[in-house]
Parts: sequence; structure tokens; C-alpha cells
Amino acid sequence: MKSKLLLSVVALMLLAAPLSSAKQPTLRIKFDAGATTAKVRGQLKNYKDEARYVVRVRAGQHMEVEATGKEGPAAVAIESPSGSDAALDRDMSGSRASADPTEAGDYKITVTENRKGDPWSGTFVLKVTVR
Repeated sequence: MKSKLLLSVVALMLLAAPLSSAKQPTLRIKFDAGATTAKVRGQLKNYKDEARYVVRVRAGQHMEVEATGKEGPAAVAIESPSGSDAALDRDMSGSRASADPTEAGDYKITVTENRKGDPWSGTFVLKVTVR
């Protein structure tokens, strides 16, 4: 009986492992002293993959975010600290988003493949400007 239970537990762990390893960690974007723009490079491994970032801003600033995929079109989404999207704007292609004015706190940024294009995997550049 114990061996069947142990086999069941091991089987479940093996099935869950590929799902959990697909998640990328959330990375904090930091600006150099005096800089208003920061660029980070990331990678998407498949159509369902997403890269997640956070950036801390002050209230009343203007934030622009742009993702450029090297192998295909990238899409970017931002979420305010309160979860409200009242001050958020996104372009038609999905590669740019902005917040004006910003709330104080951490904004969440998610980069994915643009679902309007063909599936791809590869690298992208995320550019964040806060003024």
C-alpha cells in the first residue's frame, strides 16, 4: 500500500515539474543614477511563456514601456500598484503601453509573444522610461 502511494506521489511530482519550471522569476528593473530610461533583455521560450518585471515609480510621473522582439513581435502589458487601469494606455500593436499619471508603488510589466503574429521564441528588449 505504501509503495503504491509513493509511486503516485512521485508520478504527480514528475508531471507537475515541467509546468512549474516554465515560469520565469519576476525581475526588478532598476535605473542608473540620474537615468530616466532602463533597458533589459529577456527571452521567451514558447508561445505561452511570459517574462515578468516590476518597477517602482512615484506618484504623478509618466511611464512608457516598449517591448521589441528580435525573432517576432512582442506584446507588453502593465498593471498599476492598485490594479486599476484607469491611467493606462496601450497601442494597437500591443508592443507599447504607458501610464500617465502614475500611482506610487510597484508597476507589474509582462512581456509575451504578440498573439496577433506567428508563434516564435527568442530574445526581446524591454525599454522602460519614467519621467
